[in-house]
Amino acid sequence: MGQSPFAKKDLFPQGRPNRRRSTRIDFEAPIVLSGRDAAGQSFREETVTLTVNFHGAKVRTSRPVLVGMLVTIESVRTGETGKAVCVQVFEPLPGQPLHEIALQLIQPGNIWGVENPPADWESVARELGGPAPVAGPARPLPVPGPPVVSPLPPVVTGRPASQVQLADLEQRASRLIDSVLETLRMQASVAVRDALANFEQRVEALVANAEGRISLRVDQAAAELATTLETIRTEAMAEIVHDTVQDFQQQIQGPVTASEARIAQHADQVSSQLAATLEAMEQRSRATSTESEARIAELKRALSAETASTLETFQQRLGVATSEADTRITHHMDKALGDLHAALESYGQRVEATAAEAETRVSRRADRAIADADAALKAISERTGAVSLESETRVNQRAEGPLAEFEPALETFRQRLASMAAEVDKRITASTDKAFAELETALETFRSGLNDELAARQEQVLQSTEQALRARVAAILSTVLTPPADIPVTPLFGPAAKK
Repeated sequence: MGQSPFAKKDLFPQGRPNRRRSTRIDFEAPIVLSGRDAAGQSFREETVTLTVNFHGAKVRTSRPVLVGMLVTIESVRTGETGKAVCVQVFEPLPGQPLHEIALQLIQPGNIWGVENPPADWESVARELGGPAPVAGPARPLPVPGPPVVSPLPPVVTGRPASQVQLADLEQRASRLIDSVLETLRMQASVAVRDALANFEQRVEALVANAEGRISLRVDQAAAELATTLETIRTEAMAEIVHDTVQDFQQQIQGPVTASEARIAQHADQVSSQLAATLEAMEQRSRATSTESEARIAELKRALSAETASTLETFQQRLGVATSEADTRITHHMDKALGDLHAALESYGQRVEATAAEAETRVSRRADRAIADADAALKAISERTGAVSLESETRVNQRAEGPLAEFEPALETFRQRLASMAAEVDKRITASTDKAFAELETALETFRSGLNDELAARQEQVLQSTEQALRARVAAILSTVLTPPADIPVTPLFGPAAKK
């Protein structure tokens, strides 16, 4: 297969230079973007770059620009202008009116005004044969024209100058041819896309118009067809119903007459059989009424005797249960009172022991204090026998001082002991009252629970007795009212009656 006329051709497979991409950096540069959008409308928009490199940039725009479209970039910082092709369109963020597009310069260069560009920008510029990408004053964008022959490089030793020039010319011619082909390819792509978009719009308009016409015609035809079918169906149904009614009347007239005759004959037979059956049942009822009355009287006597026996048994069991309950209540009360008396007696013994021990301790301390006082007086009298009356008086006063101080303390201790005994008595009385109250509450609760239980058991026994009596009465009545098997009963309806 042949190649497209816009396909790239490697004219110098052995001497083609290495065209590398340049480093991309984050850089905001104010630019003016202009051209035609996807709708074919001209626009001119001020925006900024997001990331740049020696070959292009990523910018924000609000215009619908498609991949392959040609736009013009004007750098506000440097004043340079360049052509670029849209190579990628990014999806807009939710709620954002702008979206991002990637642009590739047809003639690479530092038109953004980056002051300290990466090192590979300079190497790419040298490979492309342009000036070094150093930011400076505003400079016009070089207009593509015939290739300008740069000064010849220095002659390399051991290589003719003509070969060096020839190689340089080949490289420059290759770059120029690639640039021209790239431009033509981009322009052709844009033209083809525009033509396809216009053709698609026209085709869509024609298809929409045709679909509208077809839909309108189809709706009209469907409405007419539905009206025609409804008319035909109504007429056909009326005719079919009329014919069917007439045929049905003719067909059922004979069977209806025969059925009426058979029904009248069958009614006469049924009436005679029913009269015979009723007469036989009346005779049987008169014959069995006396027997039924005798059975019912006997059943009443049996039921009365059984009811009396059951009530007597229930009263005996209720008396036994009541006596057992009274015995249990008396036993529990005696046990509770015995436990209470034992607890009170034990508590009184402990209180008496505590009081006796406290009294013994107080007596010991008092005796010890009196003995110490007597010893002190005796020692004082022995030592102060030869002292004057005034000295003896002072000694007596000093000896009487501790005794006078001890008597109030002893009286205070006796009062505290009496108050403690009164408080203990109060506590014992309160505990006893509380225990008796709790005991009375427990006994009352036990009695009420026992009464409820006895009432529930009595109600349950009465219900069970009543159910048993009802069941026996129902069985006896069913036995009495069931007709004997020797009386024939002729059915009035069903297959047997029809036969």
